[in-house]
Amino acid sequence: MKHKLLAMVALGFSLLLPACQWQNEQAGAAEYDWSLPQVVYQQAGKIYFHDPVTGKRRLLQEEDSEVFNLVFDEASRTLYYTVVSDGLLALKKATLANGQIQIQPLQGLDIAKEKFIAEIYGEYSPLKIRGEKLVLMSDFNWDGYGFSQYNIYSPTENSWTKTDDWAQLDKLLGGIALWGDDVGQPFEVRDQQLLYSGGKTQVPVSDKLDLKLDPEYGVEEIEYSNFSVSPDGSKVSFMALLAMGDLPHGPLCIANANGSGQRILVEDGMAGLLKPQWLGSALVFPAPAQDLAEDAQAEDEQSEQAAGKFRLMMSHGRSNNGKLLAEGVAAFTLIQGGY
Repeated sequence: MKHKLLAMVALGFSLLLPACQWQNEQAGAAEYDWSLPQVVYQQAGKIYFHDPVTGKRRLLQEEDSEVFNLVFDEASRTLYYTVVSDGLLALKKATLANGQIQIQPLQGLDIAKEKFIAEIYGEYSPLKIRGEKLVLMSDFNWDGYGFSQYNIYSPTENSWTKTDDWAQLDKLLGGIALWGDDVGQPFEVRDQQLLYSGGKTQVPVSDKLDLKLDPEYGVEEIEYSNFSVSPDGSKVSFMALLAMGDLPHGPLCIANANGSGQRILVEDGMAGLLKPQWLGSALVFPAPAQDLAEDAQAEDEQSEQAAGKFRLMMSHGRSNNGKLLAEGVAAFTLIQGGY
């Protein structure tokens, strides 16, 4: 009986281990699994791997430096990220070998961290993958309300090239656009409503949103942009320009491809540096941090602490409701999984 009891205890303990593997942020020997779709984000200078299905997350405890931003390269299955070293940004990459993280320092940037922070909302400049190269913008310029210098990293040469010239940027990236292009997307605007034509017939995907122009700003008609379709073709997302000041203003919207499930996910999402991304048929997107301060002093202190931070959200189900993944996030990327 004693041996049987011990065996049952051991079995129960073994069954608990897989469930605790993601949650346990102290178990350094546990294997990582990038075959699962997951969201990776920077929160309080740390990297977390978040499984949106179970809600469990795991800390990358192999990295003890302050993390700035990050991006996952699906082609090479490599997580690139920058850390702050003596006030400057340094680049690293993380890969998997037999379930274990392998971290390798790469050529850093001789540029101060502050150069990569937008002076408008305190947002961090996003690290982007373009072809086989990384692009990180710096040097905020008030004349254009954006960053003016392009820093391009070549993994094959382990070196950075800096330029503020569009022609040189185009040459360095081999003609690959730095931003998405709405040209050729299966959308059409008619009577200020957006129609999706990716199926057999055109379907209105904005007619139930009750979008209205702000009469105080000089926008005469609703303009739609930032179109995207989920990988399985079941959902679409877009932004609608409703007002124009120094920056564009308007909501981030989502709908099912048949026109149902229309929803505004973020009331004003056009001006942000980080754009939404599809993880399967779910849209992962940044939303403004909630300001719950009760007095002016607390509000100022909270705003300073929250500068550049946002709530990381994810659309859910056919209704496309947004659910919270994490708060106080400064950067995020996705691992599509299925390897």
